[in-house]
Amino acid sequence: MLEKEVWSEITKDLYEEKLKEFTNSLGKPRFQNRVAIRMGHSDNIALNTRMKIDDGKPFILQKTGGLNNMNKNEVELALPEDLDYFVELFEIIKNLLIYSETGFMRLLQFENALFKTKNYEVKLTHQYGKTDIYSFEVEVNKEEFDPVAISKKLGLEPDLSVKTNEFWMNYSDRVNFNIKDWTIDQLKGELSRYLKK
Repeated sequence: MLEKEVWSEITKDLYEEKLKEFTNSLGKPRFQNRVAIRMGHSDNIALNTRMKIDDGKPFILQKTGGLNNMNKNEVELALPEDLDYFVELFEIIKNLLIYSETGFMRLLQFENALFKTKNYEVKLTHQYGKTDIYSFEVEVNKEEFDPVAISKKLGLEPDLSVKTNEFWMNYSDRVNFNIKDWTIDQLKGELSRYLKK
């Protein structure tokens, strides 16, 4: 599925202000708890591969389209709701990366407030782990809609600056846990909070 999206980090105060404002103007959000394992090579993070669990539902997904391109192509597949299956699939992918100097695996944790309209989706995010980061994303899946214009209309300023691999790896290091050396039991312990079976 082709989508266009913009993003920016915001303050906790702006997050809370917009959560109230959008609840009044766009309706009650759908709250989502998400844990994801992001993996790949640090010299090419434009290829975004994740295994994730959204509200107890596991998926694997991949986004392509480049670091600084608003247009992204996303492929997502549902996985069985089985923690052992999820972890074993992760082990297979981990083995493809673990011996590479540039291979990385990060545990990402989110609480998202999702506001869906006919033409766009706004996601207000609280990301946590080593610290707390707040951000927003505006996503459209029709060519005629501009996520930048929609963001500005909503009083949000997207960060359109050029992002490098180094920027995103530093961002990830600020908040996410590096799980490259975690044991399977450590990983299962953390993921069991999100996927019970």
